[in-house]
Amino acid sequence: MYGAVSLLDEPTNQLVKDIWQRLEDKCGLKGVRIFPVPHFSWIVAPAVDVDVANRKLMELGKHLPPLLVRASGLGVFSGPSPVIYIALVNDSAMQAYHHQIWEAIHPLTTSPVPYYAPGIWMPHITLAYGDVTPANLPCALSELCFECFSRVIHVDTLALVSQEGQEVGDMEASYCMCGTSPLKGQAL
Repeated sequence: MYGAVSLLDEPTNQLVKDIWQRLEDKCGLKGVRIFPVPHFSWIVAPAVDVDVANRKLMELGKHLPPLLVRASGLGVFSGPSPVIYIALVNDSAMQAYHHQIWEAIHPLTTSPVPYYAPGIWMPHITLAYGDVTPANLPCALSELCFECFSRVIHVDTLALVSQEGQEVGDMEASYCMCGTSPLKGQAL
């Protein structure tokens, strides 16, 4: 799998790593470490033209200014393999960035994961994934549900990441979001 993602600012990065460690220590959850860098994903697909995607992300980074992202709380994507996450507000600025990144990277992919498509995408930071079960879900929720996850995250990096099978994922490349002109709808 490949993903065009954004990395988190240092305080949020450390918060997520601390939560990952707590969930591992107290609830036995460590599946999220399949990709060990806290992030949120703009688009995910099983295959991508890596060279062209890197060029596109580098070019986008030159034009997109840093983005302020609001975290709003804790959530769970239900199903056979539940995901526990920090919800991000999908405001007009997030949607504008998502649209530009999706339009640039989507044509370079094979069978992109539909959950990341415009109109469906629910931006989030994954806290537990891959090994959440009926037995450990109550532990994770009781560990996290009384915390406030409301915060503003300064996002200034685009990256291309990859993860194959059960191998630990890797960052292919990362690029500064160094643009200076906010997109329409972006309030900095």
